[in-house]
Amino acid sequence: MALYGSFGLRGEAEMKRIIEEKKDFFARLAPRWEKENVVAERLSRDLSFWLSPLKLKAGDRILDLGGGTGRLARFLSSVYRIRSICLDFASGMVKEGRRRNYDPRINFIQADAHDLPLADGSVDHIISFCSFPHFDHKEGVIGECYRVLQKEGTLTVIHDSGRDEINTFHSRQEQTISNDHLPPPDQFRYWAVNGGWETEEISDFRKRFLVRFRKPTNQGKKSNR
Repeated sequence: MALYGSFGLRGEAEMKRIIEEKKDFFARLAPRWEKENVVAERLSRDLSFWLSPLKLKAGDRILDLGGGTGRLARFLSSVYRIRSICLDFASGMVKEGRRRNYDPRINFIQADAHDLPLADGSVDHIISFCSFPHFDHKEGVIGECYRVLQKEGTLTVIHDSGRDEINTFHSRQEQTISNDHLPPPDQFRYWAVNGGWETEEISDFRKRFLVRFRKPTNQGKKSNR
């Protein structure tokens, strides 16, 4: 279900143009992405700690949302031995990820987070690692996550820096992503209430920003438009 019509004053054509520009931007970054964004030992320990409440196990169906070249998906496979879908809208990122990947547990898909090519209730956990600011209609993406998650499934948004640092960094980049900011915690709280989620954690520290929502067992979904 395409959500481009939900962008308010910016029409569908304008939003498609912006998204195409972002695809090109990240495609250009793809060849050097791994060198500049390595999951180092310290970050690996941090990720294991931040994801521990999910109690990940073999057989879980994981969606790595905005996963780029698959650095998180490879981490999940190596540590938890689980299968994951690494989804990114930039063909260059997906191509580079497939070129680097030798793990049959990882499936790369080029698709838009605003219109996930997945069935309702088809995944157990969704993790957006350092990608959420780049989604243009963030509430719409959260609504799509709700749709494809099974009951009791989780959506986790993680950054290894605080919100202020992330937003300042993006503001200094080229125009294509200079307005790609991480919303304040209160905005996530609003989306949780409006979208029918249970909020498990929203925290913003100097070296971590984390949001974790859970889709409840018995609750009808509210509108995210």
